[in-house]
Amino acid sequence: MLRGPMAYLARIAAAALTSFAIVFLASIFEFSFPQPLQIVVVSLVLAAVATGFVAGSPVKAAAATFAGGVGALVLSILWGVKLWSPSPVPSDTPIIRTLLVCGTAVLAAGVGYLAAGLLQKSRAATEQWKEQPASAKAEAPTQSEPTSMESMAAIDSFEAENRICKFCGSVIPAESVFCPMCGAKLVERE
Repeated sequence: MLRGPMAYLARIAAAALTSFAIVFLASIFEFSFPQPLQIVVVSLVLAAVATGFVAGSPVKAAAATFAGGVGALVLSILWGVKLWSPSPVPSDTPIIRTLLVCGTAVLAAGVGYLAAGLLQKSRAATEQWKEQPASAKAEAPTQSEPTSMESMAAIDSFEAENRICKFCGSVIPAESVFCPMCGAKLVERE
């Protein structure tokens, strides 16, 4: 398994390749569907989510999404693929698509932030589980019961602070005269 800077670069490369593949394949097939805008949006969101989880970090996800998306855009233009654009002017298409890729990079950073939090939680749980001795893993945790003196003190303090309505059984504060649930005036202690 890779460690250190090589692992960092490998995750960025894998995330950029993921983004590139999704955006490029979608750009090839976007005009084979009746609504090309839907395919563009779906491909960009899918690229952001996939890249965010592959990168596992907001910065890596944003950088990889931008690199992969711009790479796919450049290859599509060089290959002569017809790209969707809301503008009738052909020179606006690269600018609009680059702005869409930038928005995708921001979305990928958000997904990468969530993925980083999930990865840290799972790593912490795994490390905590590994640190436990074998006997602690096998035994079920036992819950200690409070002593009888502690439980009696808790019951006495509860009765001193609260009353119970004899009509509806609701617990009400000791200073109340009327039950807030049923409105009865007669309130007594149990």
